[in-house]
Amino acid sequence: MSLPLAEITVVVTRPPEQAAEFTAELKRFGANVFSFPTIEIAAPESYAELDAAIENLQNYDWIIFTSANAVEHFLNRLTAKNLETAELDYLRVATIGDATAERLRLAQIHIDVLPVESNAESLFGEIENYVGDLADLRFLFPRSEIAREVLPQKLRAAGATVDAPVAYRTVLPAKPETAKFKAMLAGGSIDCITFASPSAFKNFLQIVGEKKLPNDVAIACIGETTAKAVSESGLKVDIVSPETTGVTYAREIADYFS
Repeated sequence: MSLPLAEITVVVTRPPEQAAEFTAELKRFGANVFSFPTIEIAAPESYAELDAAIENLQNYDWIIFTSANAVEHFLNRLTAKNLETAELDYLRVATIGDATAERLRLAQIHIDVLPVESNAESLFGEIENYVGDLADLRFLFPRSEIAREVLPQKLRAAGATVDAPVAYRTVLPAKPETAKFKAMLAGGSIDCITFASPSAFKNFLQIVGEKKLPNDVAIACIGETTAKAVSESGLKVDIVSPETTGVTYAREIADYFS
């Protein structure tokens, strides 16, 4: 019995250190994986705002994490301040995505709100249902430099105060293997390209320098937000994984090619 991704080449645009589980699962299904990271995770230009918030955690009612990277960088700054995760015991914690939730659990941080759908709109709705009246509540939202403004705007419109310090940035990789990718694409040896975030796709277009792909190349995205960014560029999204774990994402791709 042949594996569902045998002789299928899948391009992974996440940084290798963040795509280990996903890559391993793709290979388990028989895929040939080409690593073509289009983003690198970098520190913000300054940690001043995030550090100030960490030093005053007692002033907040909630903390929100919408990516595993935000959790990682927040925890690093917590450690730099000689503080423990126990500092969060008295806060309500909200998050989206299985990968982000798993990172919090690994750090032994409790989760109060985790919506089924991994987007800002669903997260706001779940927080509102949990609390009722958001007026006068204070939220800390460590995030990416280019994170969407939907959640802070909705919280503020409901009367809450939101501090959203930059915890990390996504930047272009130093030496992308553009020539090799283009040669593989032109030679018809790429079957699927995967994107895990709008920023990964945006950088992909910048690196590759074109918005058109062969019709027989499938595009797979994690989440509706990433899929929307791809669709709005004029490209067709073939696979959308509702969950953020590498195992589920790989399975969705395997099912598509089956």
